[in-house]
Formats: sequence, structure tokens, C-alpha cells
Amino acid sequence: MTENTYSGPKQPFTIQLRRLSAFKSQITFRDPRARSLRPSLVSQEGPKGPEFLVRGNFILRDEYVVARDQGIHFCDITGDRNRIHIEGDVVPGAMTMSKTLLPVEVLMPDLELVDMNVKFTDLAVYG
Repeated sequence: MTENTYSGPKQPFTIQLRRLSAFKSQITFRDPRARSLRPSLVSQEGPKGPEFLVRGNFILRDEYVVARDQGIHFCDITGDRNRIHIEGDVVPGAMTMSKTLLPVEVLMPDLELVDMNVKFTDLAVYG
């Protein structure tokens, strides 16, 4: 599971919620200012369906499970020969990071990513 914290945008932008269907994992949003007079995420109806208007900081939480065969396949493709990923239970760090960046690319394709803070909240082991 990863949590990504996004700093407030220079200008508001939208996240089309229909794009969430691209993921098998459970993606949730957390708005630390949700109950204030000016929340960071505002639910609205956009031209392509429901969307969030992003006006400030928010957290995107993605919960997923990596099967051992997926991790081993990833190691094979990337040339990672570390035995803890192939024979052990540890998910490759590069795979975890790629899964962290994927929601950003899919949900916010027009966003220019300058800085990203990632907090891993659980052990990265095969599930």
C-alpha cells in the first residue's frame, strides 16, 4: 500500500473519476481540509462525468497486492537478479515505485510532476 501526498496546485485542475476504473486496486482520496470552508477536493459533475476539482493538498491512497509470479516476472523483465525478490518474499522496490507513479499518470495525465513524497505504510511482501 502506498500513500502519495500532493501539494496544492498553482491552478485548480480536475481528476475524472471514471479513470479509477483502470485500476484493480482500491484507490481512495483523503482531503485534510474536507470539513473546512475551502476543501482541497470538491466533487462536481464535469463534461465526462463525476470529477474532483483539486484546489489544494490531498492524499491518494492505493492498496494493492503483488503476487510472487508478478514480482518474479518484473525481476526477469528488468534484469533484477536479487535473490530476496526471486526466492524470498520481498517485492522489488522498482516495482513498488512504478505502482506508486501509475495512478498519477492515469488520473492526472496533464499534471507536471515536480516533486513527490511517498510514504510506504506496510511491508512490501508478496501477497
